[in-house]
Formats: sequence, C-alpha cells, structure tokens
Amino acid sequence: MANDLSGSKSYVDNAYGEGMSSIFVNEFAVSYQFTPRFNVRYFANWTQQQRYFEGDQRVEFNYQF
Repeated sequence: MANDLSGSKSYVDNAYGEGMSSIFVNEFAVSYQFTPRFNVRYFANWTQQQRYFEGDQRVEFNYQF
C-alpha cells in the first residue's frame, strides 16, 4: 500500500465512507442585530449524505458588556 503526503491510499480513497474520497459540505448562516450590543445567529451545516434537518444546527446569542 503506497503512502503519499496526505496519508495511505486506502484512507484517501475512503475517508468519508467506502469509495468516497471527498464530500460536499453546506453551511447556512443568518444573523440579526437587535441593538449595537446584542445579536442572535443561526447556523446550519449538512453534507451531501444528509438532509438539511439531519445536519448540525445551532443558535448563538451574543451580548457585549
């Protein structure tokens, strides 16, 4: 098994599942600023193997003192 700069050929060819050497990743982000010191942000991340709601989602609330 040959090695290259990024690792073994087996790993490179199957890094994201059998026969999958690459994967398409999506990200969606929305933010809203209520005041100059307070905002909220929504993030969603999913791959070509997932539906939108199967991926990771999070909401951040930020307040600056």
